[in-house]
Amino acid sequence: SLPSELGRMASLFALSLPGNQFAGSIPSSIGDLSQLKLVVAEDNDFSGPLPPDFGKLKMLYLFRLARNRLSGEIPPELGGMAGLDEIQLQGNQLTGSVPASFGQLPILKYLYLQSNQLSGELPREMGNISSLTSLDVSGNKGLTGSLAFIEDLTALESVQAVDCAFNMAAGLPPKLETLNLARNSFSSVPAEWRTRSVESLKVLNLEENAITTWELTGVMPDETDADGRTACNTDFQAPHLQWPQMTTLRVSGNPLNMRVRDFIGSIAYLPMLVTVEARSCGLYGLHENPGAFGYNSIFGAVHLEHPCAAGRASGEQAREGFLSLARLDLSRNNITGIIVPASQALWDVDFSFNALIQLHSAWYNEGGDLSQVAMLNIKGNPLLRRDIITLEEGICPIAGAPRLLADPMAYADVGEMYECTSLCRGVRTSIQSETSLQVESLCRCTRGEGAGSDCTPCPSDTYSSAFFVDGSWARSCRLCPPNSRLSGGQALQHRDCQCDLGYYMTDVVLASAGSGTPGNASDAIDDSASGECRLCAQWPFRTTKAAGSQSSESCGCSGEYSGLLARGARCGCDDGYFMNHAQRECIPCSTGHEECVWGFEKITQSLEPPVL
Repeated sequence: SLPSELGRMASLFALSLPGNQFAGSIPSSIGDLSQLKLVVAEDNDFSGPLPPDFGKLKMLYLFRLARNRLSGEIPPELGGMAGLDEIQLQGNQLTGSVPASFGQLPILKYLYLQSNQLSGELPREMGNISSLTSLDVSGNKGLTGSLAFIEDLTALESVQAVDCAFNMAAGLPPKLETLNLARNSFSSVPAEWRTRSVESLKVLNLEENAITTWELTGVMPDETDADGRTACNTDFQAPHLQWPQMTTLRVSGNPLNMRVRDFIGSIAYLPMLVTVEARSCGLYGLHENPGAFGYNSIFGAVHLEHPCAAGRASGEQAREGFLSLARLDLSRNNITGIIVPASQALWDVDFSFNALIQLHSAWYNEGGDLSQVAMLNIKGNPLLRRDIITLEEGICPIAGAPRLLADPMAYADVGEMYECTSLCRGVRTSIQSETSLQVESLCRCTRGEGAGSDCTPCPSDTYSSAFFVDGSWARSCRLCPPNSRLSGGQALQHRDCQCDLGYYMTDVVLASAGSGTPGNASDAIDDSASGECRLCAQWPFRTTKAAGSQSSESCGCSGEYSGLLARGARCGCDDGYFMNHAQRECIPCSTGHEECVWGFEKITQSLEPPVL
């Protein structure tokens, strides 16, 4: 802890103690250090209230006590520190309201009060801090009311007020570049922001408020007459969101509940806009404005080909849209279609978890419809379909695929009976999608029969055989070869079938009808040969030891016949003996009545009736 005797150091002008382990209360005697210009004691463990005596430090210009455990209210006496340039009290446990006396700090530039437990309204007197350039009160959930005072702060460049409860504001100061009001209680965009020019604002974050209305600027008339023809007697709403320097707009999590066409149209003409995030805003419908994302697109006016274009002034017809837009996030809405091409600057697009049925080919960056889109996320759109090429084998093209191509090396189990893969990276675009985009091309059965993810088990005594036909993989159930059995229906090749005792499995190569070129139904290529259970040579004298033998090498002399000898791949009786079939044993020959010297070559003759 700091000793109270510290206040006797009358000539001390700097107290710098950051990042130590000082604890306890801050002695009020520090207020007696009239020459003190700098207090830097962040990242310690100081606790208790701020001493009101600090208000006597008229020469202090740097006041940093961030990330301690200070509690209680901010003393209004701090407004007496007229020389302050910076206040950092963030990350403490301060309560109560922000004192109005802060409005008496004429040269204060930086005020950081975030991550405390402050409450009430920010005092209107703060509008008197004409030199303030940066204000952060984020994480004080009890702060509420209006931010109207910031309009008077002519030097203000940044406002961070995230996770508060503000619900009102007025105009914006002329130099403001960043305004972050995420997770507050605004129900609409303040009228002054919509009707006045906001010349310097670059970043506006209004995420997760309660905004239910959005300015319908630049919306083309779509009323129709009794015959279904477009009625052109309704004036379009001229654009008047004057945000010429806006680069980033974040409105995610607000219940806008409006047509995606209208939302896009309201912001498309902002020339410097780079990032738009509007997740979970209730955007719905189809966006089909001609040229909507491309050059010479007509947001905020009537398209040249629109039936209502005749008679409009040229200035009302031609307007380039989204000249700078690079990142667009419209995920988790209810958009059913985007049937206009992407603008040339777009490279990161998220349309995931909508209700897309249609999407213009330019977003996929394939064929002749090319854009700069490098990343496209369309996951969570189960009704969206697109043709995808499946390769029988190989790898994704190193330079990227010119068309949508299933990655032949990325299959992974999804269900018990099928596996799915992802798309190869395109020449320009990496696409995240659901397998529903074309399940027949992205998924294949790993057992059973069927195609895509529609797979059913094979019955007993059958095995599953894969083949490539019509540009996709499929499986069918084949009967096990004669003289074999199989239980469970989970076999993947004929060799999983078990030949009966005395038989062994052998492969029978099937003749192919063609080359296997995708798209030709006659060119079905099986993934394995067929099979045949063959009887061991010299059966029953040669047989297998058990069912399920896989080769002729499993055949050997049968133990059912006594005295048999194996010579190479043949069995027979020894010299001087022949097989008595009735007794199933080799018995001695009757000397002088038959030839009983077999040798190696004639051993099989010992199994025939002797020659008399």
